Amino acid sequence: MNIVKKINRLWIHFSTKEKILSSIFLFLIIFSIIKLGFLVLDKFTTWKPVIGGTLSYGVWETPKHINPIVSQNNDIEQELINIIYSGLIEENGKGGFENDLADDIIINQSKTVYEVYLKDNIYFHDGQKLTADDVIFTVSLLKNQEYKSPLLSLFKDVKAEKLGELMVKITVPVNQSNFYNYLNFKIIPKHLWETVSADQFAINELNLRPVGSGPYIISKIQKNKSGKITNISLKRNKKYFKETYIEKINFQVFENIEEAFVALVKGNIDMIKELTPYQKDLIRNKNRIKTNYTILPRYYAIFLNQKNVLLSNPKINEALDMAINKKEIVENIFFNDAELLNAPISKDFIGYNSDLNQDIYNLELAKEKLADLGFEDKDNDNVLEKWNKKVKTDLEFSLLLPSNNELIHLADMIKKDWEELGAKVHLQIVPLDELHKDYLKNRNFDALLFGETYTINPDLYYFWHSSQTNNLGLNLSVYKNTELDAILEINHTTNDLKQIEKNLFELQDILFVDRPAIFLNNPYYINACYKKIKIEDKQIYNSFSSSFTNIDKWYIEQKRVIK
Repeated sequence: MNIVKKINRLWIHFSTKEKILSSIFLFLIIFSIIKLGFLVLDKFTTWKPVIGGTLSYGVWETPKHINPIVSQNNDIEQELINIIYSGLIEENGKGGFENDLADDIIINQSKTVYEVYLKDNIYFHDGQKLTADDVIFTVSLLKNQEYKSPLLSLFKDVKAEKLGELMVKITVPVNQSNFYNYLNFKIIPKHLWETVSADQFAINELNLRPVGSGPYIISKIQKNKSGKITNISLKRNKKYFKETYIEKINFQVFENIEEAFVALVKGNIDMIKELTPYQKDLIRNKNRIKTNYTILPRYYAIFLNQKNVLLSNPKINEALDMAINKKEIVENIFFNDAELLNAPISKDFIGYNSDLNQDIYNLELAKEKLADLGFEDKDNDNVLEKWNKKVKTDLEFSLLLPSNNELIHLADMIKKDWEELGAKVHLQIVPLDELHKDYLKNRNFDALLFGETYTINPDLYYFWHSSQTNNLGLNLSVYKNTELDAILEINHTTNDLKQIEKNLFELQDILFVDRPAIFLNNPYYINACYKKIKIEDKQIYNSFSSSFTNIDKWYIEQKRVIK
């Protein structure tokens, strides 16, 4: 107390200048002590994730089959499957794979035999041990056409044999360069499904009460009065063979993306499945919310039907390509959250050619190229035409696209660019289910604005080989080139990465010259969450749903521990 009185008496006798200097000095001492404390804390301790917290996740699709055998193109089903079931391998978020259920995989030199050794501590949610029998049973369903699995074409000739309780030999008769990647198929329990016939498989109650071996277990499903699912609650699998941190996850089902976005902004959910570029721009200044980018192997392109006489001319297509201001599209439609492309492969994947993917927009040069081909506007109707004797050919065609707001805005910009070139373009906007049934099946279109997704290790065989031009194939442009076919066949069957990369460069050169499609961009997949949800950003996956295979690395709660 005497010391305080002495300091107080001393302070009274200080001049104003001395008081200011003393205050600054005292502040610097306190600040230095605090800073030193934090430095010591950071040097000898670190943050570590701990178990706890609930993640509320907003989606807008309703799951029907939480079943890896029959689930088709429902993203929510795939996300749930990825956290309820496990595969032999899983994507690692860096463009590769790592072992999951498999303890080791031995591959023969020709890459046709995979000897899989399972971990010895894997159990299904009901306590039954996962063994080689479950793997073999799952493969038998994937290859059986009665079950109509989306993986049927890949597994129809695959053979799985039991070498021991935890050992399986998988044999592939035709060497496919990407088959190893498909060892991430999810294993279902034989003891629960073996008595279910093929005709009852898709309607069995286990489709909404799934039993897997993954990190999360469904604890409750809520429905509204009409029977529609509104919420799916999951709890952490405490017997999972890897450490997981988030205690509970709620999949909250909304009517649409707009409703889910409002819930995110209000704080009613912690994370939203996807943001449009416009929504991302709206939350730019909200400090509590962060955006996460996922890089996917995909592209938007305009597929030019090679059965159309006008659009089968590479020189015309080159002019059409050069007339599109792709940079402006990336800036105005995707708010710079997309990668400009003139070829199918994006920069984060093997085979990317930076020389091809420069900005080639040049409207005046495009007009000159068409003039060299004999196109001019003699009748002053703002549409270029070409005369061959007495036959007139207008630069006129239709652009087909699905009814999607983003694609509609994109098509409007392309139409404007092409009209400035002198083309007359009719937009055909149809519902997605109608697009597949009435147009894609028989290639009933002039030009098509659409997107395609390949795989992390790009195998473009199914998209550009001439055998895929029929109604079941994905060669949408009906493009045929024997030189390209030969390259695609090699890449489809080799595992030599150097050869694959070299061939990808060559095949993209061919596509760039022949122009059966105009490649536009690869938009980044953007979702958002509150900053308390710790998720790695800028990961590379085959699809966003694949990121859920690494949910064991996500966390909410954390504490300091000594290093």
